[in-house]
Amino acid sequence: MASVLMETYQLENEREFLARLQSLDRGVHLYELPYLQQQALSIIPVSELKQKAKEASEKSREDGHDGVDERDCLLLEVLSWFASFFHWMDKPICSDCGTTTEPRGPVPPTVEDQKWLAGRVEGYKCPKCGKDERFPRYNHPEKLLETRCGRCGEFANCKALVLRSMGFEVRHVTDWTDHVWVEVYSNAQQRWIHCDGGKCDENLLYERWWGRN
Repeated sequence: MASVLMETYQLENEREFLARLQSLDRGVHLYELPYLQQQALSIIPVSELKQKAKEASEKSREDGHDGVDERDCLLLEVLSWFASFFHWMDKPICSDCGTTTEPRGPVPPTVEDQKWLAGRVEGYKCPKCGKDERFPRYNHPEKLLETRCGRCGEFANCKALVLRSMGFEVRHVTDWTDHVWVEVYSNAQQRWIHCDGGKCDENLLYERWWGRN
């Protein structure tokens, strides 16, 4: 009996693991949809960022360096722009009185929430006027182009779409203990570059800044 129970437990874990991988896989394929990439490009100041990248690359050569690859400079410009485009959401602000709300636990997702792949919705209440607020954890990058806010999962999701739209090779990295980020491949450096929050190429950011493993 013990052996059968262990085998059943392992099978359930494997099924859960596979389901999570399949869910992530479906999300990654959204970044390749042409209409989503066009939506992102309609928001990104592409010409401006490319011009800044060109100037940065030329200046590095003028300063006597070998020259920073223009494509790598463009990555930095896109990340800098994204840091002002997308905003961190900790607790929602009450839409009636502007007070910071307090968490009250999960609430059921609506049909509209589920349409945008929000399997989880956080509930909040205003301590001043009592109004209820909701924070759907959207997983669809199209919706995130509209809301422009979230935490690490939303940041990575929307950032991945933006970078793919600009032609970068991107991988979406998920640490199931507590974090999500993206990495971009640099042809000039022949390596993957860590891009997390507003930082670039700081692989130990999570450990050194936040004290996490």
